[in-house]
Amino acid sequence: MRYNITLPVLVVGLFLQFVAFGQALRIPENNNFTSMIGRRISVTDVQIRWNAPKVNGRDGAIWGTNVAYFGSQVLGFGSNVASPWRAGADECTTISFSTDVLVNGSPLPAGKYALFLELGAEESTWIFNKNVEEWGTYFYDKNLDVLRVKTVQKKNQANLVERLTYQFENQTSNHVDIFLDWERWSIPMTIDVDDKKTILADIKKQMSGALGFDPASLIAAAEWCVINEINQEQAMDWITSA
Repeated sequence: MRYNITLPVLVVGLFLQFVAFGQALRIPENNNFTSMIGRRISVTDVQIRWNAPKVNGRDGAIWGTNVAYFGSQVLGFGSNVASPWRAGADECTTISFSTDVLVNGSPLPAGKYALFLELGAEESTWIFNKNVEEWGTYFYDKNLDVLRVKTVQKKNQANLVERLTYQFENQTSNHVDIFLDWERWSIPMTIDVDDKKTILADIKKQMSGALGFDPASLIAAAEWCVINEINQEQAMDWITSA
């Protein structure tokens, strides 16, 4: 039996195959650099991954435009939910913390998050969202937000930053400032860690392994607890074991 396949049906079939292949195919481009940056604060690792677009002659036409819009907007292309800005380009920007932290003074559990920005003319909001697999913010789900914190951006900076970047500055033993810098805006957030709590948790983890049988390590762990006036009872156990 013969089947007659009309040209429109054939075209649609080929188009669907091309779409399926196109979703799987990744060809490197030079438009938006895939970028990564990280920093260790005490025993806390902070990692940011983003795609970095260029100003590309749009000085003065970035913020409050369709490039980096204020508030939230419906982006189309199958998305029908108002979405914040992706704080980068292409796939969603992500940020991860190996321990619990404070962001602008608000607690955030350890984990990996999609990082978004709800921009405003004077004040903006950092958003930490559970869905790290989405493309940009097209399928943003507010119910997956873990934390939203306000920030005040610096505008009209003297130096033009051509390609969007994240920077770590002003680091201490338990604190670092992170800045999103692009064009002539700089948008900050502060990260603080409870260094005693996180260091103690790390020591306990180490002492639960082979180091728990090593006298020198047992003594060092106990001494740290005594000096920092913490975990005294277990410190005595470690000294006794040593």
